[in-house]
Amino acid sequence: MKIKHYEMNIPVANPFENCVLDREKYAKALMSLLANYKGGFVLSINNVFRT
Repeated sequence: MKIKHYEMNIPVANPFENCVLDREKYAKALMSLLANYKGGFVLSINNVFRT
């Protein structure tokens, strides 16, 4: 099996412009969380896919 990787086009002005997984809302929520905790903390992100 051959896997072919394609160049990704990520515009600097709008990095989520070509995102087909609608990640912008999650990125904004995470950025807001990080911006509000100046003292530092540990964050674990876990993704579980269930059908």
